[in-house]
Amino acid sequence: MHVFLKNMAAPLEIEKVASIGQWQYVGQDHRGMYWYDVRTLASASEIKQTLQPVLSRSVTVSIVSWLGLAPIGYL
Repeated sequence: MHVFLKNMAAPLEIEKVASIGQWQYVGQDHRGMYWYDVRTLASASEIKQTLQPVLSRSVTVSIVSWLGLAPIGYL
């Protein structure tokens, strides 16, 4: 899965969410967007539930599958 985190002040502390799968940092932009690849058997909702306690309320999480299928309304 490709995980996009918008409005981040700092990179994700991957060790706090390592239980869901294998995370890899991909990149970031200058506006607080970070993106990661995660190899997991978990669903998108399970990934969001795992991230929720680690992220601030202002962070928006978007997940795109390896197949390139974005959620409705993502594009």
